[in-house]
Amino acid sequence: METDNYKKDIQLYFLKQEVTDIRSKMKSSNGSQRHLISYISVAVTLFIASMLFIYNIDNQYLINEEIEFGTFRQTENSTISNQLENAHAYILKQEYAKAIELLEQEQDSDYKDWFLLKSFVGLQNYQLASPYYDRILEDHEHIYHSKIGLKYQAWFKILRIKSRF
Repeated sequence: METDNYKKDIQLYFLKQEVTDIRSKMKSSNGSQRHLISYISVAVTLFIASMLFIYNIDNQYLINEEIEFGTFRQTENSTISNQLENAHAYILKQEYAKAIELLEQEQDSDYKDWFLLKSFVGLQNYQLASPYYDRILEDHEHIYHSKIGLKYQAWFKILRIKSRF
């Protein structure tokens, strides 16, 4: 009779061990599920925030970048032509097509590149703006090279991708 009690005690001990192991496994898997859910919720939140940011980006930041008049890089003694000043005025009035018309008649210069870039961005035609953007970015001697910083580059690329959709 006593041996039966010992057997039952031993069986109960092993059953208790099994139950304890099962509970600990359930707790650890439940904890990792909580972590997984929190990671997923953070990822979804960041994705939604990024999409809202990208959706709200507009081209005005790229257009409203200030324009510095100085001398032409090509000829140091040149002055700003009336056509460039008029094109600048059209850009400020958001009449980009008129600015492009004037600039097409102008001789090649850093100002012309910059104004055409702004005009095509204003028209949201990033395909035509890209050659001017690339020219300014690649030419370290360009007057407006320093204006195309990391933020400008990021916004231009985002707007170019956004315009395709």
